[in-house]
Amino acid sequence: MFEYFFKSNIIMKQGDQEQVISEGSVNIDSLLKTAINNNDISPEVAQQLRVQYQNDPKKLQLLLNDFAKMRVDHLMSLDYDQLDKKGLLEELKEKHLQGFQQKFHTHFGKDHKSVNEQKGGNGSDIATEIKRLKEFAVKNNDIDPGAAEMMVNNFKNDPQKLKKLLQDTSKNRIDHLMSFTWDKLDKKGLLEELKEKYLNGFKQKYLEKFGIEYKQ
Repeated sequence: MFEYFFKSNIIMKQGDQEQVISEGSVNIDSLLKTAINNNDISPEVAQQLRVQYQNDPKKLQLLLNDFAKMRVDHLMSLDYDQLDKKGLLEELKEKHLQGFQQKFHTHFGKDHKSVNEQKGGNGSDIATEIKRLKEFAVKNNDIDPGAAEMMVNNFKNDPQKLKKLLQDTSKNRIDHLMSFTWDKLDKKGLLEELKEKYLNGFKQKYLEKFGIEYKQ
């Protein structure tokens, strides 16, 4: 499914979510170059987009934002072993640090920052996974403890559904942060959280706000 979006000639439609783009100039070549470098689109798709949106850079920017989200969603759909086998762990870590942390914590049962060696503690039963996912979601402020406990109680008889809901807390938090403009994120003191959890999204907001790429 993922490769189909990025290698076919079909360009997905814009979503219904309204996003505000700054009035500053947007460089199409810069947008497309960044998207290619981030593995969000292929060079072939970039060429198609350049032709199709050469007179509408702001619409192109919104579309590329959606492609970036789809790439992260694809990475998050894989488990730790699949990401490792495909050589995608570093990409996930760079683009969505908290998503990487979630995968690591679920797989090894420990916070990746405090683990010196990746060994042991990788029980794979669903009860263990749910416990780790809940701990991680609460620890990273993706869900408050009361809501997490309520979720566990409500879906205790459907562990697969519960596991999916807990996995989605990280993405839901990211989507919430990405629904704000740069100015709103700044006002609410959420820019650092977005930068830490979803660097690619932070870069998108920076580009929309200032019209230039964010340099670390």
